[in-house]
Amino acid sequence: MDVVAERLRLLFSDLHGIERGKYLLGEWAERKGANFCIGTWPLTFDKEILPIPGVHFDVGLPDMEAHLDRDSIRPGWEPDTAIGIADVWYRGERHPLDSREVLRRAVAPWKQRGLDPQLAYEFEFFLMEPDGEAGWRPISLPAHRVYGTGMAVDPSGVVDEIVTTAVRSGFPVEGWGSEFDTSAYEVNIHYKDAIQAADEAFLFRVLCHEIAVRRGYLATFMGRPIPDRGGSGLHLNISFRSQEDGSNAMADPDHPTGISDLARRCVAGMLAHHEAL
Repeated sequence: MDVVAERLRLLFSDLHGIERGKYLLGEWAERKGANFCIGTWPLTFDKEILPIPGVHFDVGLPDMEAHLDRDSIRPGWEPDTAIGIADVWYRGERHPLDSREVLRRAVAPWKQRGLDPQLAYEFEFFLMEPDGEAGWRPISLPAHRVYGTGMAVDPSGVVDEIVTTAVRSGFPVEGWGSEFDTSAYEVNIHYKDAIQAADEAFLFRVLCHEIAVRRGYLATFMGRPIPDRGGSGLHLNISFRSQEDGSNAMADPDHPTGISDLARRCVAGMLAHHEAL
């Protein structure tokens, strides 16, 4: 995508799903990307660098290269800022810990079978407000209901601003509404090829956090941030598009169930590996 902006926000995901990146200024469109310390991979939430061989002090903490994927460039949600996703390289090869590379390797065997994996994400999150004691509490609402819309479930307009901003930044949002518990919401994003969809899932969480912070709120995607309420789910819809005719390879209109042998095998595989998932 051709985006005119004063700066590029170059991002990649660490192993926790946290964005790492830099702002590139000047003639950023002419640059290959930026360098980052390899110690980013074993970095924990409390900034400890774990002693994992090959990515910490044992190799001297050298730089790795974040190469801009120019096809990933999109309008950002900050003034005069474009967003770009990077592939992480090290010594002339894609780094095996880069989550984009892990997904690329998972996709490759399916493509070799003539199938393009596609993903669609349904995000659930809680919106929190300051509690006056340096902590956070669920936002106060005049009313709440599951599948709610309008001012009753979003009186501050924060969630609406998150979604509107996401659409302006190129995210194919299909819809949103309130979830089962008070101050919980769900946003649905249209399916895309696996890597593009994962990029947008990664970026949407960043956008959601930052728009909430801009308005003085906290958006949390934690599984269960409030002990006496239900949790937040992440629904991941998976399908395969046939390279031969573009059809949905999960469907079989001639079978009584309407689903194909491939779909049943995928379900069997998920059941067999559910603990690892």
